[in-house]
Amino acid sequence: MEIFPASVIVLLAWLLVSLRVPGSSIAMAMIMLPFGMFAIIQLPSLGGLSITGAVFFAALAAGFAAARLLLSGGGRGAIAASPATLALAGFTIYAAFSSLVLVRYFQGSFLVFPVVRGATGERIDPSFPSVLAPVWPSTGNLSQTFYILIGFAFFVAFSSWIRRAGPARAEQFLAIAAAVNIALALINAMGLDAVLAWVQTAAYTLHDQQTMAGMRRIIGGFPEPAPFGAMSAVFCGYFLSAWGHSYRPRDLILGLGNGTFALLSYSTTGLAALGVVLLLLLLQFVMQPRLPRDRRRLILSMATVFAVFAMLAAVVVATPLLNLADDLFNRLFLSKLSSLSGQERSAWAQSGMNAFYSTWGLGAGAGSLRSNGLFPSLLGSVGAPGTVFFLAFLWLSIGRSARVIRDATARRVYTSAQIAAVGQLCALMLSATVPDPTLLLLICCAMAVGARADIPDPATAPDSAIIPTPASR
Repeated sequence: MEIFPASVIVLLAWLLVSLRVPGSSIAMAMIMLPFGMFAIIQLPSLGGLSITGAVFFAALAAGFAAARLLLSGGGRGAIAASPATLALAGFTIYAAFSSLVLVRYFQGSFLVFPVVRGATGERIDPSFPSVLAPVWPSTGNLSQTFYILIGFAFFVAFSSWIRRAGPARAEQFLAIAAAVNIALALINAMGLDAVLAWVQTAAYTLHDQQTMAGMRRIIGGFPEPAPFGAMSAVFCGYFLSAWGHSYRPRDLILGLGNGTFALLSYSTTGLAALGVVLLLLLLQFVMQPRLPRDRRRLILSMATVFAVFAMLAAVVVATPLLNLADDLFNRLFLSKLSSLSGQERSAWAQSGMNAFYSTWGLGAGAGSLRSNGLFPSLLGSVGAPGTVFFLAFLWLSIGRSARVIRDATARRVYTSAQIAAVGQLCALMLSATVPDPTLLLLICCAMAVGARADIPDPATAPDSAIIPTPASR
């Protein structure tokens, strides 16, 4: 096990914060989200597995929640067993079963692209670094099971904590994470690579010198542009949606700042996620009912939108941005599939679907193969049962209407978390290689579940039922 100097500093900071901030491990798990390249520890015995800061503190938060449950004697209300939690539990159990049992049942029966680094096998093309090898148990099964279990445990702990602390508190932690993401992006944009080197300790391949049309691609605290662009788009979607409800300057600054850096990542994944969240925000603005007392806010919203469009028009007229945008669009989208990267990822996706068919829809096991795209990764790894559980989890967490939420804060958090989660799902649709839902998606879903925690059952609650707010509990 290897621990880095920056890890010691972060752990000391957490210890200091834990003395004053309730839920400090949850706060740290969220704040560490932008540090995608920062490993707290490395485990050489597991193929150099890097435990990133967000995963480490998520595991810590889950452990504290379990300890609290045991010390309280399993008291009622300590853990929130919502329908979404049960669906995610089904996905987690099947993923663990597939990675421990199914991979051994189907071992050697067909070829896959292994998840583990340094795997030996047959190259389908000399231009691709990926190799095909028979499906076989490996450390990838252990690492994927670990990540999925930690994600589930953190979801349970976080959604239960929101019931006690209120969704507004969770939103504050997310705002800090969004601000940290902007700060890391600024450091990267200024070329201060020596500063970022302190938190670039994970055993990932670092792509910090990539350019697009002669411009450096911003990666922030991540190893490459795609995950940074996706997270920036998610933060943009959440806080611009929150600004549409609260009109707080903080939300507008965080939304626009992260949206700008999502653009500067020049990532197909990030730009696609940004386009989806902006479209959802536009639909939200158009379809949201306006009351007479909201006239001032409506005028402010329209003035802001017009100001943004006016600035964009001025930039287009004064610079060659339009030609540059056309060139970037062609490279990032129109020519993507014909590129070597696009062809390799297409082969990964075909491999995932082949695993689905070869295992009669059961899946080859989480961590058994590398695919591309959320659904090929799910179907190839956890099969139809795991995919059904995952879709049920999404519907039960972010698929409901916000109209029944009467508390303004809870409604703002729920609708913003919906848009953020859809943005992350869009990114996973394009770039997911394994069935891990990711902490970012689980955080968005947990915030949505927490925001709806106090809604009574419409079949039994009277029409005049008053939904309590966090402050009244």
